[in-house]
Amino acid sequence: MSRFEDITRKATDFLKSEQAKDALENQRVEDVIDRLLDCVAGVADGLTSGKRAEKIVGSRDATDRKIGTDGQDRPARGTGNATHG
Repeated sequence: MSRFEDITRKATDFLKSEQAKDALENQRVEDVIDRLLDCVAGVADGLTSGKRAEKIVGSRDATDRKIGTDGQDRPARGTGNATHG
């Protein structure tokens, strides 16, 4: 198993735990998640020289809707620059 797969599995297991579900309901945690997703999207956008910005933003927003508590209330972020803030 690759290192990335191991990290992904551990993160997935944690996100399924009751502890994570309780934490995700906290607004402060939601803000941190949003900033983390924005950072990851910005890095991915930079690595692809903006060529995949639309997919990156879509993935970022889908992830936020899946694990966040406020993503479903926010409209899609649009395209262009995947860095949000």
